[in-house]
Amino acid sequence: MSGGPQIVELDEWKEKVVKGAHLTAEDALLLEGEQGGSRLEIDDLREGLRVRAKSWVGVVRLTHVEIRIRPKLAGGEGYLIKLIDRVAGIDALSRLPGARTLDAKDHDLFDLFVLLLCEASELLIRSGVLADYVEREEELGVVRGRLLVERQMLERFGRVDRLICRYDEHQTDIVENQILAAVLRRAARQARAPSLRNRAHRLAEAFAEVCEPDQVDLAGARAAISYHRMNARYQDAHRLAWLVLDGLGVRDLHASGPTRCFVFLVNMNSLFESFVALVVRQALAGTDATVREQRRDGSVLWDATKGVSFGRVIPDLLVDWGAGAGRLPIDAKYKLYDDRKAESGDVYQAFLYASAYGGVVGRGGAELARALMVYPSTGKAVTHQRIQVRRSAGAAVSEIGVVGVPIAEMLDEPTSSLGPCSTALATVVGRPLAMAHRAPVGA
Repeated sequence: MSGGPQIVELDEWKEKVVKGAHLTAEDALLLEGEQGGSRLEIDDLREGLRVRAKSWVGVVRLTHVEIRIRPKLAGGEGYLIKLIDRVAGIDALSRLPGARTLDAKDHDLFDLFVLLLCEASELLIRSGVLADYVEREEELGVVRGRLLVERQMLERFGRVDRLICRYDEHQTDIVENQILAAVLRRAARQARAPSLRNRAHRLAEAFAEVCEPDQVDLAGARAAISYHRMNARYQDAHRLAWLVLDGLGVRDLHASGPTRCFVFLVNMNSLFESFVALVVRQALAGTDATVREQRRDGSVLWDATKGVSFGRVIPDLLVDWGAGAGRLPIDAKYKLYDDRKAESGDVYQAFLYASAYGGVVGRGGAELARALMVYPSTGKAVTHQRIQVRRSAGAAVSEIGVVGVPIAEMLDEPTSSLGPCSTALATVVGRPLAMAHRAPVGA
């Protein structure tokens, strides 16, 4: 195709057949790690490529086809940036000028991330790259720092021309700069727009002039780095760098040289879980509730015969009101349930969480097990459907709320106060627990 690869767009959770397109050997090698189906599915059929999108959005560049998976449930690419901005705490939309003028028509999602990374990196360069003191041990002609007397006697006894010293050197070859140099170099190889490729390349070279990016272990650096007064200004750029790396994946990260084909996908399920945790905490601000994320528990499913755990359950969130007021497990599901019933497996899982964690005492001392299942809604208001398990006499013993939250609408609300959607969510989350002591069970 002389005009470049064919661009195909589809929404998340959708399927499309690209007629006449087929995988090359390079494409097949790239997608080998994707065919487990965790991020997307691409089948090479006789009539063309069948693409099934899941909860991952982004771009898949093949030799003859570029597949763009759009974040429909999040409100589009612009709101996706706002979502990441809010969840990661980057504040890019207020501080980076390019973030306010992003045009998804001219860039794919990867280019948008690279643009933000470039602008954050340029801010650092304009303010001066960070330098820090690094401890070194070296043989020198004169004393510098502290003479290591014991080593000198053991290794250079009687010599005064070579002195083993330990000293601190103020230098820019530090992990903060190495991270950006390494990620910008990778981004420069894969950005679509020539101007953006050149921009990322220039920035990568600028950082490479003050450090050695080939020496950095990115996974180790990510786990070990901490931020303080001296390097706090690097945190936004690093967060964007990690987002780029997470989308590219390990396979692409370790590729060498420019490649025509690559995969950049963002995990919307993980993002939505973090967003739900954020808005629930905001909704419960000022109350006595505590919110815990991803609490693994091996004591709920129990093999009573052997006296051992049968398996672990992991509710996404657990709201604890304390002082015997009850708990509320919340499960975030990044699925479109506006026009269809929630899947049975998701409902059963929520009832399991309700049974294990969600007991609250109602009038007359009866207990009602409660849980919430939260999904992204395409509407403009929070929706709430209540599903109950009842005894034959009609009394409810457990209840789950299937709650739709409109991501775009909630992102447009102020963070300093509760808007209409946040207020509605606060009512859904707070009322079943806070009001249970004075409301009839099952009401």
